[in-house]
Amino acid sequence: MSFFSKLINTYKKGTAYDGLFKEFQELLKIISVERKQFSNVIDGLENENILMYKDLEECTLELSETHTEPIVDTFDLEGTLGNLLRLTGSRAFKYDIRGDGNKVSIKYSLVVKDQDVVSLYGDKIYNSYSPKNPLECVEAVTKYFLYKKRPIYVRDNVQFGKRDYWNPADKFLKTFRGDCEDWSVAMHLLIKYLLDKIDCSEHYKRLYLHVNDNYLEPHANNLWLHNDGFFYTIESSIDPKGTFKKKWLKVPLKNDSFYTKTWGIANLHHCTIGNCEVDNNFL
Repeated sequence: MSFFSKLINTYKKGTAYDGLFKEFQELLKIISVERKQFSNVIDGLENENILMYKDLEECTLELSETHTEPIVDTFDLEGTLGNLLRLTGSRAFKYDIRGDGNKVSIKYSLVVKDQDVVSLYGDKIYNSYSPKNPLECVEAVTKYFLYKKRPIYVRDNVQFGKRDYWNPADKFLKTFRGDCEDWSVAMHLLIKYLLDKIDCSEHYKRLYLHVNDNYLEPHANNLWLHNDGFFYTIESSIDPKGTFKKKWLKVPLKNDSFYTKTWGIANLHHCTIGNCEVDNNFL
């Protein structure tokens, strides 16, 4: 290659390098501008965060100054219970609870001879959960049956000619064996015991033994009249862990399609047959 050819090639390469160098300089300028813009965005976000924090402080202060009075529970227990008695009437729901062919008011299933065994387990539950209000009494008994001492389900052998028999709570608590109504009766009286123990006996009127139909079979559980004026189920033996976690105080009886018909409800003060008012939660 001649000298002139080499010189021309060198010149071309130099020109190309100059072009690349200019492009690199332009790229540096762009990067510098973008870096500055990004820095401005960060500063803006920080300033916005500071302003939002100040707004939050001011809102919190306003709320604390506005809501100085405690929220008063306006639930009218006596009025609601009076409405319940008026709508359900006084005709008692009767069932052969002793298995001897004689139908009696189901409230007599809540009578026990040995109160000491009820007190024994009531104290155990109280010491385990230390309930402070009526709702916590309900939850304490439910949790004890779910997590502390789960009963063994034993179905009455009706198919072999034996009658359905409801075990009194004191008898059931000595063995923790029985079917749904046995569990429910015992849970009912333990809740009552806790209500008495924390000086909330008047709230026992909110608790009812519940005899019903569902999509599986005839069934028994309890009902609790909550502050919103609706009944909620306190489940005994049908998926109690699931119903406690998913439905307790979330799905009122009137919206729970699992339970199809109420036969009767009762506590030691009141017993009535089921009707459309009970099925629809009536309150």
